[in-house]
Amino acid sequence: MRGQLHHMATVAADDTPEPNILVTRSMRENEHGFVLDAWMKGYSYSHFAIALGARYWDEEERIAKWCMTRGRVLVATTEDSPDAALGWICGLRSPATLDYVYVKQDARKLGVASGLVLALAGVPWRQWRPRMTHKSWKRQLRALAEGAGWVFAPVSAEEMGQ
Repeated sequence: MRGQLHHMATVAADDTPEPNILVTRSMRENEHGFVLDAWMKGYSYSHFAIALGARYWDEEERIAKWCMTRGRVLVATTEDSPDAALGWICGLRSPATLDYVYVKQDARKLGVASGLVLALAGVPWRQWRPRMTHKSWKRQLRALAEGAGWVFAPVSAEEMGQ
């Protein structure tokens, strides 16, 4: 899937901006560690992680690996740099399930997350009504998701077959 990253434009010789093209693709084997590391660290400051304490790392790793195995993991790059990941998404189109979206700090607010949702869901994020297995601990992101009608329903042990 391709889309435009208007803010990540490069400047041509005649000073006209040429937009980089956002490309989404399946996660490569060598990116598994990057995805898992970002997932684990991203939730390590959440109320959930704090309440679990040291158990957080084992529990969340088990959940993350299960979600990554049963769902799709797509990575966002640019056409100019196909090996440099800007972010990733994990989830399912059907049944509509969003497990996690991550965008590197320097690529945020450029439409990367929206492009990842579109690639996974097939529709823009405001038209998608997924089940979220993880709720953002950041108030603004949580409000956006809830305002769009996304439903929080965490992964259960029964669902994971345990």
